[in-house]
Amino acid sequence: MFFPIQGCSTLPFYSADQPKSYVNLQTVKWAPEPDFYGDDALPGKKLTDHLLNHRKVSLEEELHPDRNDFLEELSRSFELDHYLDNRRVQQEISRLQQNPSYLESLQPRLERYLPFICEKVLSRNLPGELCLIPIIESSLDPFAFSSGGAAGLWQFIPSTAKRYGLKIDWWVDERRDLFASTDAALDYLVYLNSRFDDWLLTIASYNWGEGRVARATNQISGAAGFFDLRVPAETAGYIPRLLAIAAVFSAP
Repeated sequence: MFFPIQGCSTLPFYSADQPKSYVNLQTVKWAPEPDFYGDDALPGKKLTDHLLNHRKVSLEEELHPDRNDFLEELSRSFELDHYLDNRRVQQEISRLQQNPSYLESLQPRLERYLPFICEKVLSRNLPGELCLIPIIESSLDPFAFSSGGAAGLWQFIPSTAKRYGLKIDWWVDERRDLFASTDAALDYLVYLNSRFDDWLLTIASYNWGEGRVARATNQISGAAGFFDLRVPAETAGYIPRLLAIAAVFSAP
């Protein structure tokens, strides 16, 4: 299966101990950012693909990703406003269109993992945009590990992983397990949305933390959406990038 898309990016990994810079999404003038789409964006690709090719069980056979209409099916499942008139989203879409090599290098992982992830998302009647979170979190790399201790496709930190039933010990780390980590991530996202009742705030909470998003919304009088918040630069880029990827996936 081939995904005829123009390209996407991954966010850099951040340590929880790093100082965070904050931006006001209502007033900020977006400056050029580092190149998230260059040829060096997947430093662990060769090692990861080598390990995956030596799995005893073929994920290609197990997940049945040979669906020619997969992207059409996925785009029909999108439910969120992609804010196509938002300057930051437009900026991210332009970057995707101008840097096709990144997604081309992700092609094997898209074919291997995304159909299963989306099947799980849609089986719960959740917005299809949630399927795209692992692209941003880890470039769909189950062996991704951040300096802050997050690991796997969904980039769980140990405490959240254990809270949602993932086993981590000397012998196994289920954050790297496609099946277990996807179920845990969706459980976590459902919980977050039960708290915020807003999918963009939910996804922002997945990235930044539910307590931080709750405090940020409390600083806004009246109903607050994501683009009303004062958030760290990482999260300020996270949501527009996800919406841009969804928009590119939806393009005819």
